[in-house]
Amino acid sequence: MRCPRVVPLVVQCLVLLLFSVSAHAAEPKPSKGPLALGDLAEYVSGMGPTVGEVTVGPDESGYVVLSVPGAGEVPVHASKLRLLQRGGKPAAAFKAGEVVDLRTQGTILRAKVVKVNGAWCQLEAPGTVGWAECRELKLAKDGAVPAAADAEPAAAAPARTAASGPSPLAGTYANADGGVQIEFKPKGVAFMSMQGLTMECTHKGTAMLVVLTCDDEDLQFKVDDDGALRGPPDSFVARMKKK
Repeated sequence: MRCPRVVPLVVQCLVLLLFSVSAHAAEPKPSKGPLALGDLAEYVSGMGPTVGEVTVGPDESGYVVLSVPGAGEVPVHASKLRLLQRGGKPAAAFKAGEVVDLRTQGTILRAKVVKVNGAWCQLEAPGTVGWAECRELKLAKDGAVPAAADAEPAAAAPARTAASGPSPLAGTYANADGGVQIEFKPKGVAFMSMQGLTMECTHKGTAMLVVLTCDDEDLQFKVDDDGALRGPPDSFVARMKKK
């Protein structure tokens, strides 16, 4: 698997997968009528647009429970949801357990199909999970999911900061178009997300230099005078401003 070496391998692959799902997904439509079990719906959380499958509800108060990959069961009011697809039988050429390739910007990302709902496939790749339209996928010829150790090492991995404790950052930072967001939580916990796919990370550093670590890969940010984060140039996270 090859990924552009602008940022560490796993982080860049996450961004590519998230961007691909966003670029090719059909525009969500407001739900007409009550949501039902199995429907795929989207809502805007603190981490941006988030996609899940309805597993419970709606109840008398109008809440449903969404199963969100990587986040578990999340209660959301139906008024905040937009329908992506009514639940249905698998309508794709893939089945759970098969290995597929997702091509985006000349790069192939390999993932395993976890579940098929209608024309959508839930995917699991090293470091992230999420939904994508099945039509964007191709069955992998060799059927093998590469282990993290098999991936090519990232070039010029950023040096770790000398600080061993969590960074003082708190809150949510977003790039210019809001498509990529990083939420810094207490005790060194962070979440990086885009279009409903979220990766849990850790952070440490100082008020001037922060290292975000996702799946053992480091992404280094410098803190500018205005408080914005400056990441690798020519990347989706080149500049992140606090919301």
